[in-house]
Amino acid sequence: MIQFLSIIDGCDGEIARLKFRKSFFGAWLDPILDRYVDMFLIAGMAYGYWNATGSKFVLFMAIMVMFVDVLQDYMSAKYFLITRKKLNASLDFPFKRDIRMLILALGAITGQILVSFLVFAIAVNIKVVLKVINVKRVNDKLTINLEPKKFTSINSV
Repeated sequence: MIQFLSIIDGCDGEIARLKFRKSFFGAWLDPILDRYVDMFLIAGMAYGYWNATGSKFVLFMAIMVMFVDVLQDYMSAKYFLITRKKLNASLDFPFKRDIRMLILALGAITGQILVSFLVFAIAVNIKVVLKVINVKRVNDKLTINLEPKKFTSINSV
């Protein structure tokens, strides 16, 4: 199910581009829906493991996995909002969503839910630390104006 959802997620954007139906709304909505899917998958895996074993530790691990999953995306989005530039991926840990979903799928197939959660959390935390290092290096070279910006409404764009 996890791999099927990952494949479908990859196809929807490609189909929109091929049919010339891509939109800003779709580009904005897709990662939000991805986080919902991720959280439901993680919660379902944790519930199933807890139901089968009674281990409450899996609930803590599920919360940690959800937290780092959202945090690593938030960091890049916040960086872009502040600098109007994409975060340089040269120091980034190559742990994209497809690989994260594969780790969860392998954990589900093998019954190693806790191990997959642990690998997921460690790898994403490494990615978060590398992003912090990357931003610090950029910050040391970059001067930005952090004055409050006037935002215009969507209707005036």
